[in-house]
Amino acid sequence: MTAQPGSAGPADRDQGRGKGLLLAALCLAQFMLILDIVVVSVALPSVQDDLGIAPADLQWVSTAYGIAFGAFLIVAGRVADLLGPRRIFLAGLVAFMAASLACGLAQDSFQLLLARGGQGLAAAIVSPAALALLTISFSEGEERNRALGAWAAVASGAPSPVSCSAASSPISSTGVGSS
Repeated sequence: MTAQPGSAGPADRDQGRGKGLLLAALCLAQFMLILDIVVVSVALPSVQDDLGIAPADLQWVSTAYGIAFGAFLIVAGRVADLLGPRRIFLAGLVAFMAASLACGLAQDSFQLLLARGGQGLAAAIVSPAALALLTISFSEGEERNRALGAWAAVASGAPSPVSCSAASSPISSTGVGSS
């Protein structure tokens, strides 16, 4: 019995499912990292009330994440190259979850800012490792191009719904209520 040209056998279908699951996991991770940059904007009024953060210091809740993310991105990418992207990706996800838990348990602004910085560092670890996994797991050409397109679309679309709801928030960019 011979396979028809263009038909995929069971092994090909399993490999395709595995790649589909991998792409979904990588897209979900990237979505989570990018969304976390903006989603805190919606929670800033509650954070300010709960932790008693001064309006002038409120911007640091968002900025601590972004600074750590940007500062460690290149170094974390190199570490993923040296130690392997899968290991670093998983370690980064665990670190991100731990930092997120620390944010939720923060009792004062210092603890929250430290935890947000930890989230940014973990995001810097996850993001380049995810991209490396994507590029080594998908064949060069159309398969990789589609995977990269999906990953980029998810990453660029993550902030959209939150940005719209943050724009309608009663808090302005200075942390002072506009209503």
